[in-house]
Amino acid sequence: MNPGHPQGGPIKRKKIRTPKYSYSGLDGVPGLAAGTSRGYGHQPQTAAPVDPFPPLWNKLDGAIRAIYGHNAVSLSFEELYRTAYHLVSRQCGTRLYTAVKGALAAQLDRMVLAFLVPLPPYTGEEAPAEELIQWLEVLVNLWKEHTVCLRMIQDVLMYLDRHHIPKSSPAAHVDGDGEALMGLWPLGIQMFLRHVLRSPHLPVLVRTVDVLLELIRRDREQGTSQPSTHQSLLAQVTDMLLSLPSPGPSSGSSTGSTTYHNDFEPAHLAATQTYYQVMSEKALATSTAGEYLKQTEQWLTMEDIKGATWIRESTRQSTLDRVRDACLGGDMGQRVIAMSGSGLAELLDLKGYQDLERMYRLLQRVERGHERMRQALKNRLISLGKDINAAVLTTSKGRRSSSAQPAPSSTPSPMVMGAAESVQWVVRLRELKDRVDTCILRSFGQGDVTFKDAVNEAFVTIVNDFPTAPESLSAYVDDYLKRGGKRSRRTDKEGSDALGGGDEEETEVFLDGVIGIFRFIREKDIFEAHYKTHLSRRLLHPHHHRSLSEDTERAMLAKFKVDCGHHFTQKMEGMLNDVQVSEELMRSWRKECGIDTGMDMTVQVLTRTCWPFPAPSTRRDSNQEEGSGPVGVIWPEVLMKARSAFEGFYASRHTGRRLTWQEGQGAAEIRALFPPKPSEAGKPRRYDLMVSTLCMLVLLCFNSSPSSSATNDLLQLTGLAEEDLKRTLQSLACGKYRVLQKSPKGKEVEMDDEFRINTSFTAPTVRVRIQQVMAPKISASIAEARETRKEVVESRRVQMDAAIVRLMKARQRMSHTDLVLELTQALASRFLVDPQEVKRRVEVLIERDFLERSPNDQRVYQYVA
Repeated sequence: MNPGHPQGGPIKRKKIRTPKYSYSGLDGVPGLAAGTSRGYGHQPQTAAPVDPFPPLWNKLDGAIRAIYGHNAVSLSFEELYRTAYHLVSRQCGTRLYTAVKGALAAQLDRMVLAFLVPLPPYTGEEAPAEELIQWLEVLVNLWKEHTVCLRMIQDVLMYLDRHHIPKSSPAAHVDGDGEALMGLWPLGIQMFLRHVLRSPHLPVLVRTVDVLLELIRRDREQGTSQPSTHQSLLAQVTDMLLSLPSPGPSSGSSTGSTTYHNDFEPAHLAATQTYYQVMSEKALATSTAGEYLKQTEQWLTMEDIKGATWIRESTRQSTLDRVRDACLGGDMGQRVIAMSGSGLAELLDLKGYQDLERMYRLLQRVERGHERMRQALKNRLISLGKDINAAVLTTSKGRRSSSAQPAPSSTPSPMVMGAAESVQWVVRLRELKDRVDTCILRSFGQGDVTFKDAVNEAFVTIVNDFPTAPESLSAYVDDYLKRGGKRSRRTDKEGSDALGGGDEEETEVFLDGVIGIFRFIREKDIFEAHYKTHLSRRLLHPHHHRSLSEDTERAMLAKFKVDCGHHFTQKMEGMLNDVQVSEELMRSWRKECGIDTGMDMTVQVLTRTCWPFPAPSTRRDSNQEEGSGPVGVIWPEVLMKARSAFEGFYASRHTGRRLTWQEGQGAAEIRALFPPKPSEAGKPRRYDLMVSTLCMLVLLCFNSSPSSSATNDLLQLTGLAEEDLKRTLQSLACGKYRVLQKSPKGKEVEMDDEFRINTSFTAPTVRVRIQQVMAPKISASIAEARETRKEVVESRRVQMDAAIVRLMKARQRMSHTDLVLELTQALASRFLVDPQEVKRRVEVLIERDFLERSPNDQRVYQYVA
């Protein structure tokens, strides 16, 4: 654009060509006249050397003043180009460059004095917005005018710009002021920086940066994301600063060395952080954590939207980082996370998923932001888990204190948890786990793995701090599989029980929840022992403990196998297979033998090594010689016929196998005939009694001896152990349905008590279920827990011995530290290895000549082949 043109239209320039001829002078410049000749025989005239630079430069200098004075219409650009050409061709290029540099400086100084100095002084926050905007507008106009004029001057001095500066000799790389030569455009930009922004007459750059920061601050005070009316002006100023190089030897327009990056950007970022530090402190003092996070998000959105219109992308990202650092960096983020009443812990309790998602997103780019969130989440979960553990233990202790306590023992009693408390503990733990899993999925990056790891670490601590975690989880599974949860059963075409479509989903959720808690248990071998006991009861006691779905049992074992391997579920799968094989065996027996035994007997043949059964209940006869074997349970003749028939059938199919009968694990249904009541004449009263096998053995004794029998007599007739007989008699004579009468009356059974048939027995239904009285619940549970622990400890020793021998055989030589480390890893899926126990097992293996110590180092072991 031509500032001096009346209509402001473009300047029309003719194509300028470099002259193809040379002449010694121009109009007004002394030199040889055209056509002057030299005669022979005459001494040539010697003209005094004349400097051509001053008159030619005066013409160019006047043109520069005319360009800056908006009077370029009257100039002949072709003539000016030829003038510059002749100066360069006469070796005056460096002088011309220096003179142009001085002319630009003079014009820029004049512009500063004429346009910037008269403006009102800057008064900081009290300055009117109009004065701030006026300052920036004047500065931008000066910049635009200078660049337009510089383009015209560059066209006039094109020959100097293209031919002299690039072809200068090494000695001519500096101008008359001793500064390095550069193109006319970079020279003009640098002169603007030196004589306008860094003018000796006025601190233009400092004031410009202050004005920019003040306008930005006032824009922030409005609290809106809408662009302000002066966003375009700010963009023009920042573009100008980006075009101006930073002073120094590497001056140029490359990123990182401009006035924008060196003068404005650091001040802008520092002012941003200071502003938001003040604002965040005010907001944090009066807001909840959720409100503060929402306010921080609004600030970030505002800076992002407004910054996109007038600052560089890198500066915008740095600005957002400064806002995050001021609002959530340092201890601010920790204060928000741990804010009392509304921090992460309370948001987790109140299911504030939206606020938690906002916290996760905002702290993602803050140093250690997510690390602090994970630690806070882990601490909160451990705290909630401890509350659950304490509440359940308190309930259990209250129940135990109200129950009969076992007799004092020299061995400390292990903690015993009732079925109700065990179920309550697992249910509450699963509720907590489900709530946290939902939170991670919805709030923490759709399942951030690092947060999942923190949750798993917390639950490992919670679960293993509970003294009976393995037993309680096994009891919970047992309770669900016996009750079937909320499942409804249907029968398929083959008559087998199955689950409906919706029930399959519920069962799958249940199995996943169980396996999720199971993974946190370190003592998985203790869980295995209790699970085998519960599984055996579900499979063998159809009236009390029978599982509602064999498919669910197998699905549960399949998940255990995936987590712990085949050896973990091998015996439990064998138990299920035994039940299935026994059913087929009984069908074959009834079909092939067809022996009429007067009764329907069902036998389940079980593999002894798979089932967690104690030795059969036996006693020693007082008349038996010392050292002879125990006396077994005495079966009545009516039962022995069926038993002998089955033993013969089984022996014909399997050679070399011996059957050991477990009477304490069986059940029976017998038909009892009682005399009619005296007031009623008629047939005897009939009842079908569902009892245990031990109760059946006692009742059958009264068929041959209908009169009263003493406890001692029944002991001889049945062959039962004394404790088993007493509990059986309690079941029949002291329970809800009293088939026998006890004399004297009372709940305790003594050896001299008398028992007879209760002829006045009545029941509301024909089928009567008589529960077998077990040992006192607390005492029995403690004894069972103690026995289970003893078996587990012995099993651990065997496993550790085998693992040590395998490792040493493979390595041949290992240090004690390496052995403990590898042994811990090898047995991690079963239990947590105790280093002290490892030392004891190593000593045992050394005594048994499996290992030996190295003669050079006692802490190094060697395998003995």
